[in-house]
Amino acid sequence: MPDHPRYIDRMSAMALLTAEDLERLNLPNKRTELVRGALIVREPAGFKHGVVAARLAAMLFNHVEAH
Repeated sequence: MPDHPRYIDRMSAMALLTAEDLERLNLPNKRTELVRGALIVREPAGFKHGVVAARLAAMLFNHVEAH
């Protein structure tokens, strides 16, 4: 498993959680999910993501309009 930042100091990297554990966690302003018991913290997309998405949308739009 890749080494991700730990949001809970006392928890080891391989600790598995239950849905009840996730409900008890206090991680303000974080989007979290459990994948097979592993805590996944999703950060919001940034500026670079928006630029790539906009360019892709423009290319797709131009292709559809041309064909």
